[in-house]
Order: sequence, then C-alpha cells, then structure tokens
Amino acid sequence: MRKYKNIISTIGRNKLSRCTDAEGRTFNREELINSWKESYHERVSRNEDEVGLRLPQFGALSAIRAHWATSNSPATIVLPTGTGKSETMYATIISERIASSLIIVPSNLLREQIFEGARHFGILP
Repeated sequence: MRKYKNIISTIGRNKLSRCTDAEGRTFNREELINSWKESYHERVSRNEDEVGLRLPQFGALSAIRAHWATSNSPATIVLPTGTGKSETMYATIISERIASSLIIVPSNLLREQIFEGARHFGILP
C-alpha cells in the first residue's frame, strides 16, 4: 500500500488534482482513487487484538450502502461516543471511492483532528 505524504490541491476548486507518495512519485486523481480499490480490504474485528472495522463501524457502513442502493436522498448515521465515527467516514470514502466529500464539523479542534485523520485515513491500514 502506498503511503501518501503530501496532498496537493488545486487552490481555486479545492479538489484533489495529484498526490505525491513518500518516494516522490506523483499520481493523478484517478490513479489515487483506483489505488483504494487495491489497497482497501474490509475486515471486521471481533476483538481488540484484531485489525479491522469494529462492529458498530461495519454496521454503519452497511447502513450507508443499503441507503445508497435505494436512494440518493440525504441520510443521518448516528453512532455512540467512542465507536469510531471518523474511521467510519474514512472507510466510506475509500470503500465507495468517493472523489470529493464535504465534511462539516462544529469546532476548529475537531476540524484539525478530522483533517489529520483524513490525511492518513485514520487507523484503516
């Protein structure tokens, strides 16, 4: 799996145009999104020792997919504190290969946390 260190955005549109990995190789938007297909392997962890989505995260991701299978209207997913809402968001973006997303958060601190997590896609690897 490639590690993407620097994300370069086009300033006027704020859309990802290319990405540079740790070795300095540059990839365009399509190559980056296509790499998610190869790099993302969905696993569900049954205990804390396993790597993968926790059951509430997998349930939320399944609910999102079920909703999108029948509708394109907005929906709300509610998860309790500490269940991994951010990682669920990242998993949705990667597994569904969503090219652009708008994430709205209520505070600057949370905005910074979400940005840092999205830069590295949380704990998904």
